[in-house]
Amino acid sequence: KSSTRSSLACIRVPPKVTRYCTICCKNSPGLDHHCTWLNTCIGENNYEAFYCLVVSATIQTLLQAVIGILMATLWFSQVKAQVSSDWHQPMLVLLWIHNAICLSLANSYFLLAGFHTYLLWIGSGTYDFILANGSDGLCARMLKCRCLRRSKKGNKLGHVANDGSKPKT
Repeated sequence: KSSTRSSLACIRVPPKVTRYCTICCKNSPGLDHHCTWLNTCIGENNYEAFYCLVVSATIQTLLQAVIGILMATLWFSQVKAQVSSDWHQPMLVLLWIHNAICLSLANSYFLLAGFHTYLLWIGSGTYDFILANGSDGLCARMLKCRCLRRSKKGNKLGHVANDGSKPKT
């Protein structure tokens, strides 16, 4: 498969395909997927920004968790000096709750960043990967994407043809 090179040297953007997003009700050039968290289509125009956001969020939450763990363990004597004695135990509990949340978020971001890094490595997009690896399986259910569901007529998937036209139902 041929892939075009983007401005970031490490990111290989999959070949351009215009697809129709049934959530946004518009054609999107190079549509990779519709991100429900950002409420927008991720495609040719914003994939690099999306990827950088995911990687930076991963790094940020890992860094936040490391600092939180250091505060709760090695630096807690200094933290205790900043608050009154009756707040020591609640402060420690709050720090560990914070750390658990940060580690959970970091894990989720790491998996998302790893998945998109893998897709970039193989030169595939999210939709193409799901279509190639079973659109009726877990991947499609996780995305909750209406455009990958089977149409009522026949066995064809409901996503768009390469010409960018709206799918026929």
